Amino acid sequence: VAEVTFKSEAAMLEDLNEAMVATMTFESTKQAYDTLLPRAASLTDPFLHAFLTGFPTVQSFIGTVQTVDQEAFKQYVAQEERSCFVDVIDFYYDSPLTRLGVTLVDTPGADSINARHTDVAFDYIKNADAILFVTYFNHAFARADREFLIQLGRVKDAFELDKMFFLVNAIDLAASESERQDVLNYVATELQRFGIRSPRLYGVSSLQGLTEKQQERSDSTSGLPEFEEAFHHFLAEDLTGLAKVSLSEQTEKTVQRLERFIAATEANLLRKEERLAELSALEQQVTDRFEDNRATLIEPALKAEIHELLHHVVQRIYYRFPDFFKEAYNPVRFAQTSKGVALQEALTELLTFLRFDFEQELRVTHFRVDQWLEAALVRRQQEEQQLLEQWNESFQLAPVTVSRLNEMSFDGPFEDATPYIGVKRHFRNAKAFFEKNEKEQLKEELATLTKQEALAYTTAQEERLLTVATAHLDVSLTSLSEHLLRQALEQLESERATLQAQETLTPYKQAAAKIRNLTQHVTS
Repeated sequence: VAEVTFKSEAAMLEDLNEAMVATMTFESTKQAYDTLLPRAASLTDPFLHAFLTGFPTVQSFIGTVQTVDQEAFKQYVAQEERSCFVDVIDFYYDSPLTRLGVTLVDTPGADSINARHTDVAFDYIKNADAILFVTYFNHAFARADREFLIQLGRVKDAFELDKMFFLVNAIDLAASESERQDVLNYVATELQRFGIRSPRLYGVSSLQGLTEKQQERSDSTSGLPEFEEAFHHFLAEDLTGLAKVSLSEQTEKTVQRLERFIAATEANLLRKEERLAELSALEQQVTDRFEDNRATLIEPALKAEIHELLHHVVQRIYYRFPDFFKEAYNPVRFAQTSKGVALQEALTELLTFLRFDFEQELRVTHFRVDQWLEAALVRRQQEEQQLLEQWNESFQLAPVTVSRLNEMSFDGPFEDATPYIGVKRHFRNAKAFFEKNEKEQLKEELATLTKQEALAYTTAQEERLLTVATAHLDVSLTSLSEHLLRQALEQLESERATLQAQETLTPYKQAAAKIRNLTQHVTS
């Protein structure tokens, strides 16, 4: 079965306004339908056609969640007049993979430059345990594909594990093994060009693979077994292994601290009064330590990090500027339409490229700031724990979970092309522009002019990021201080109670032995 969550009316209106380039305002989806219906024959936008076709059938479901069978699920996935109304579908299907607890997500955004789609896709890039990118044997990377892959390349090295897998489907279309290898080499080279070094790349045939599984054949030529083996190894060894190592390390530290607590308490029972006085002094010392979260010690480094990240954003985008220009100001465009229309379209497209790239870069910058903050907070936590353990070696301080930086949306610059229309004076005719290379004058002036707006934009975004990140840092450090203080005081009070009541340490010893035995059993 499947649960289909339909877009709200507000979301549908946003999609419609976007398709209409925000030239109309609709009070309701029904009003939008009534407004557009008389113009259906003249509309060329595929989304509007799909909306008009599907609205009578789907209108009662807008803003609701419906449970449907597998056949209806296929329709909501494959038929645009239905899928354009869908926000998300949860499809429940029994298979060996799902029995392992794997949830597969088909993300929007890999073939889109829609801002909301790319926001959702990037969120999955950050949080997914594994990413599978599937391309087709004879399918060249479209611009949206390239931008998505570049986004993957921007963040690939930031992950603790290489969690990306790249598949070239329909590899059986290759006429020979040599052609098959040529295609894989080409894809690998393109991925490296997009910043994805040493990709996990597999040539597969889903059609052959399905036949092999249905016929239970062992002589596979589909390439799927090789990918499946690598993927299952990643799930069973890399992901699980990382969790096991982390758990093992934390467990060992807990046992060691508990054993130190037992030993120290046994020794302190022989000097009870002196130790009670020490506990009172320690209590005051710990309280004084955490009165201030000392965020000011980290804030200058945070500010410098954000400034440097934004500086490199501008550098990277203007490194790509010649490619954007070449794609927008191409001879085919000027051969197919009038000079004035072609110049306006080229300018608009170039500014759209720049705008989209800034939005993508800012999403990654937000992610890197989040990672920087997490690392800084973990370091602070470790430093405070080490200091507290120097003061009192029997402290057993559990780590605090570091919260994520609040999500931010980014709307890029260059919404208005008006300030740049003047560059068209460098275009006399197509022959002089392309053959005599007069386009370089237009390109240089356009780069200079747009860079001014780009720098103003990044300065504003730097201030936004710094404000949000500084507030997050302050709240997180305060939470960390309160967490460590609370644990330390509780443990001091527990030791005080043990000394005063002369309670037996047997339960603590039993707990330590039990944890150690369990750890050894899991390891073996």
